[in-house]
Parts: sequence; structure tokens; C-alpha cells
Amino acid sequence: FSMFSASSSDDHVACPASGDMHDALALEAMLEARASPRRELVILILGWTNGKAQIAMRDEGLRFIHTQVASLAQHGLPHYLVLTPNLGDPRRKDGNDNMCLNFLRPQGVCCAFSSVGFAELQSSPFNRGNNSWEMFATHPYLLFLQRWWFTAHAVARGVSILSLDA
Repeated sequence: FSMFSASSSDDHVACPASGDMHDALALEAMLEARASPRRELVILILGWTNGKAQIAMRDEGLRFIHTQVASLAQHGLPHYLVLTPNLGDPRRKDGNDNMCLNFLRPQGVCCAFSSVGFAELQSSPFNRGNNSWEMFATHPYLLFLQRWWFTAHAVARGVSILSLDA
């Protein structure tokens, strides 16, 4: 992965308007806009996670993403994308639970969102009261599943991915 040979002439990278990664055209546009000329992309993940394997990613998670993005910029690496879940539950405390649209983009951070895994979770045997597996929409493992899904789609389209995590 040669991401560290970034071009200094590429100070700003566009962030497409549509961040819905379930839309094939939006996914293609995001990869075209965000990947480096060498087809390389750094991805970061952020979600409103909680659970027994608790990784609280609320305000601290937002600060962490801003720090990572600033560090990438200091190293001349503007080719990143933050991936977030789209829980789509307007009743949550934070309003429409799309971190990308409601928090990151207004703060100038390019991001995309997905609901990968949510339908499968609802229809799977794991959702029988969640007594043994305790999987739910804000579980950290579902966020990881979304990272792997995006990575697979990007790699299949010829983009090299470097995934940064805590």
C-alpha cells in the first residue's frame, strides 16, 4: 500500500453529495471522488455503539475522527472516507440517527453511511430476544461488518483500502 506517497498538489478532495453506499451509483461516485490517483483510500469507522462489549463512541468518537482526519491532512493524505451506520430511527435521542449527515458533514468531514446488516439482523435467529448473542443495531460488531462490506466492494472495484481503527 503506497498511500504515503501522496501528491502535495491534491489539497482538497471532493465529497459527493450522496453518501448512501447502498446506492450503486453513489458508491461508484464516492470511490471515484475519494480514492487517490493510484486508487488508494483510507477508511475510518464511527458509530453510535454500545453493548456488553462496550465501546462508547458518542462525543469522544467524533473527537477521535476529527483527530484522525487532521493527522491524515498533516501527512498530506486527503484521500479518506469515514463510514457510519444509518440506523434510520428518528425516535433516537439524537434525532435522525445518521451520524454522517447530521454530525460529520456539517463539520466538514467527508463520510458515507450504510445500513448493511440491519435487515439480516432483524430476520436472523440471533434476533430471538437477543438472549444469547445479544446482537443489535448499535453493537460494535455490526459496525465492523459494515467496514468489511465496504472494503469488499471497494477492492472489487480496484481500490486499495487502508482501514484505520482505534
